[in-house]
Amino acid sequence: MDFVVDSVAVFDWVLLSFVLLGVAFFVSPLGNRYETQATCPDDSGLEEGNKPAEPVVSKPRVRLYYLDNIKSVLTEVVLLFHVSSLMKQHNGGGPVWDADGVPLGAYVNSSAGQFATGFQHGFSAFFMPVFFFISGCFTPSSYRKKGAFGFLKDKFIRLGIPVLLVIFVLSPLNRAVNSVSTSTIPGNNGFSHDWFFDSYYGFNLYFASAGPCWFVRALLVFNCMYALIQKCCKVQGPSEPWSAKKSLLVYLSLFFIVFVLTLLLMTAEASGKLSWASGFGGMWKTFFQTPNLSFANMAMFGLGCVAKDNLWLTSVTELGKKTRVVGTLLFFGILIGCILQQAISPGDSDTFLQLDSFPLPVSSSTNVTFTAALKRSLGTSFGPPFFTFVLCPLCIVSAFCLMNFTNKFTQFLSANAYAVYFLHMVFLPIGMLLAWYMTSAKYHIPMEWTPMQNTEFAAGWMWLMLIFQYIFITLVTWSSAYVMRKIPGATRVF
Repeated sequence: MDFVVDSVAVFDWVLLSFVLLGVAFFVSPLGNRYETQATCPDDSGLEEGNKPAEPVVSKPRVRLYYLDNIKSVLTEVVLLFHVSSLMKQHNGGGPVWDADGVPLGAYVNSSAGQFATGFQHGFSAFFMPVFFFISGCFTPSSYRKKGAFGFLKDKFIRLGIPVLLVIFVLSPLNRAVNSVSTSTIPGNNGFSHDWFFDSYYGFNLYFASAGPCWFVRALLVFNCMYALIQKCCKVQGPSEPWSAKKSLLVYLSLFFIVFVLTLLLMTAEASGKLSWASGFGGMWKTFFQTPNLSFANMAMFGLGCVAKDNLWLTSVTELGKKTRVVGTLLFFGILIGCILQQAISPGDSDTFLQLDSFPLPVSSSTNVTFTAALKRSLGTSFGPPFFTFVLCPLCIVSAFCLMNFTNKFTQFLSANAYAVYFLHMVFLPIGMLLAWYMTSAKYHIPMEWTPMQNTEFAAGWMWLMLIFQYIFITLVTWSSAYVMRKIPGATRVF
């Protein structure tokens, strides 16, 4: 039976209602009264010697600065990632037009477009799973310290309020700037006031979409599930850390499970049984954004939740120098290889180690054989989870090897990184607009070239646009985040 209204949009509204109700309860007087009666469920009935975190007490505490620094670096990667997604060579036109209204984004042979494609697809295989892993690392200790109620209150304030800010303020602002930007393109009818308000403050089912902040919304749901499991089952950490052999066995077994589940999901889409545009498939994609990394993201959050009790994070500091150097070289070697592979053979081509792409249906018919769909899905089902499980631990090792230090600059980055993640979406279209004006000046920069043919003629300007937007989004967003956090009460959320 078909849905009367768009099921994907309804799913967004359900998630929005969940966040709204949660935030309203926890910041209300009712929530404050309940908090005074709440007690931490994990401390009652536990003897001191049975607490899961006890094994780490006997060892000197090591300040893991590399975790703060890796979050800052990956936040910057998010900024460059989204700029690259606008400039990649298969973006269907791109944001920049010449004086005659020809889309310069169709620069198929441009080296800048190839680099942007490789950068986006290469990093997409691991950087969001690393975010999930690091977030999971601090989840158990936060729950034990604050109890179920205090834990959920903190998460709905720190994660829920920013999601609401994105939906009701930043996303409409982003669309407004986008509309102003596109209104300057030759042949465009101009800024549509009615279109903007119909899309965001009128009757529009897609109003509730979290957009780029899907990660924070998913993280809020994951944390609520963690609290529910702990409250109902009272799952405790291990009395002693897992051995290296057991940890490796768990890691490899989890990778195999993730691969099988991803393969089943992608095969269903390739065979036409599932659609990313509607129904369950649409809901799944709107929640995880990248379906072939969905199970990997869940797995990394779960691994993060058991990492601290099993001393995985501190064990990195005990690795020998040669091991750390080899791990760092492997990380950058594989990452550069992924970027080059995706730049040369982009994600929409039929390669085995595809990253950040979805298998197209084998034919236009939904009657596709299971074998054909399975074969078509192998690349997108194996590649992203494989690189996730390989690059995530290597990324942690590399971060410790290169970034386990602190100074005023790293402290500035760490303090503002979370705010940067939300603010950057407003400045993306502004950077696009400025780049268009800069490269499409009718009387100063010659842009006469035939798209899809001799496009290397404009390659220099393509690189100029890309580098300008990288620099612009970095300087403006980080400085704006610093200013925003000066607002009274902002640091409670950001």
